[in-house]
Amino acid sequence: MDRIAFITIRLFSCRKPPKTFAQKAFYVIAYLNLVIVFCVLITIAYWRWGL
Repeated sequence: MDRIAFITIRLFSCRKPPKTFAQKAFYVIAYLNLVIVFCVLITIAYWRWGL
C-alpha cells in the first residue's frame, strides 16, 4: 500500500517547467503557418472549383 501511495504522490507532484519564450514563439509560428497553408489551399480550391 505504501508503494501505491508513493507512486501516486510522485505522479501528481512532478510538474513540467514553464515553456520558454522560444518554445512559445515556435508554437505560435507553427500554428500561424498551418493557418496560412489552409487559407492558400482554400483560395486555390475556390479559384479552381468555385466552392
